[in-house]
Amino acid sequence: ADALALAARAVDAVARAQQQQRRGDDDMEDEGDHHEDESIKDSKRRLRRDGLRHACDLATALMTSTPGRGHREVERAGLWEPRLLRACVDAVACPDAYGALPAADEDDATRDFVPKAVAAFLALT
Repeated sequence: ADALALAARAVDAVARAQQQQRRGDDDMEDEGDHHEDESIKDSKRRLRRDGLRHACDLATALMTSTPGRGHREVERAGLWEPRLLRACVDAVACPDAYGALPAADEDDATRDFVPKAVAAFLALT
């Protein structure tokens, strides 16, 4: 349950970053620091990418290993909230459109691994 709570927080971080970028705000986690170094922003994008990927992998593994209990735990953790599911879909459909993840054309993990992890998770929802 603790790991799923962390997984939900990781997906939530992506959702919040996407939402904030859609509104045209700077990176939400850096309120007050609008002049952040680009390398720090890139690092945060990679961390969000990895968090999303691992969150989906964890939820998928749990739901496939213990189907009934796994589905209940994933739902209880909040990973099936529409806002978080939309963040997963947006991460695959347009990973860099909102600046929440690294650009797919420049990052192998965003292009190759995130879509597979998200697809496996969404296939079980």
